[in-house]
Amino acid sequence: MTTDNIKETFESALLIHKACSMLGLGASPEKIAEKVRQLQRGLPKEDEFVALCLWMQKCPLIHKLEQEQFPDLSKEKYQVPDFLTVLNVSNKHIPVLIEVKKTDDVKTKFTAAYHARLTSYAKLLKLPLLIAWHIEKFNMWCLFDVERMQKQKTAFHIDFSTAIKNNLLGVLFDDVIIKLKPENKILFRVRKDPGSEVRDTDTGELKKFSGIMEEAVFVSAGNQKVALNSEWGRLFELLLGLVDNDQTEVEDEEYVTMTFYTTREESLFTHQLLGIMAFGVSAFSGHKPNWLGVMKKNQFIMDYPSLNSSLSAGVKNGAISMIGRLKPVVLPKFLKEQEEAS
Repeated sequence: MTTDNIKETFESALLIHKACSMLGLGASPEKIAEKVRQLQRGLPKEDEFVALCLWMQKCPLIHKLEQEQFPDLSKEKYQVPDFLTVLNVSNKHIPVLIEVKKTDDVKTKFTAAYHARLTSYAKLLKLPLLIAWHIEKFNMWCLFDVERMQKQKTAFHIDFSTAIKNNLLGVLFDDVIIKLKPENKILFRVRKDPGSEVRDTDTGELKKFSGIMEEAVFVSAGNQKVALNSEWGRLFELLLGLVDNDQTEVEDEEYVTMTFYTTREESLFTHQLLGIMAFGVSAFSGHKPNWLGVMKKNQFIMDYPSLNSSLSAGVKNGAISMIGRLKPVVLPKFLKEQEEAS
């Protein structure tokens, strides 16, 4: 048995033990097997946040706080958040607690009791408490100080506008917003095989043909060619697959030239590129992502520092009109103290 086999067997045994602990020893084999499968898939949104931290390379440590909590009476006063995370802020390591939340809606809330238990735990450990909120409809993360939530009647609320204005991803993770220009293009030039054309009998429109691809060219909105084998070329191709584009075809006696181009200016945060950096074009296919696998391999199509340098190349190339870093309206206390100390 190889070392890898031993490791896999050990990990499987741990999952079975955890499933039995959660369900109880009296659970049926079918329920235990299903729970093991759920654990193997991981908790998708929490695991996606870990993948984001790994990709953006600003967290020297991310620790899942998933151990059981005792005594049971403590659960009335304390709620253990999802993660203990160490952030690298100006080369200083700062520990924070992070609770992950996801919604389809553009607002979220915590009950007063849940909010009190979370903040009591943070105060006990004397650590900042941040909320990582994923808004599904925008595929967007907001990371904000729990203090930004406002009490309304019996719950603490925050809406998308408040969260995005106080988003800490820019100052903590180096997240930026980019504007991709319209008229970025990918051109395919195909030499037709003589006699291969099939046309509409009424309009003469080309319906089918065969031929040889002689040229594939990426052209920026600044009308500059993009090197296909460069890091910027790889990012350019992925960006054009991510945003809306249109298509035109031009035919002459020898060639058919197909052009795919962006139709309007598109704004994106770099953290929204996580899916294509983890899964490539399969991120567009609607498949269920295995974020647990991404966490374990920690491999991405392009690492975050390379992405940033490629974006700068995109500005020079005329494909990107702007790169902006957003600061929060209200800086959390721990970041104010860090600024004052430096």
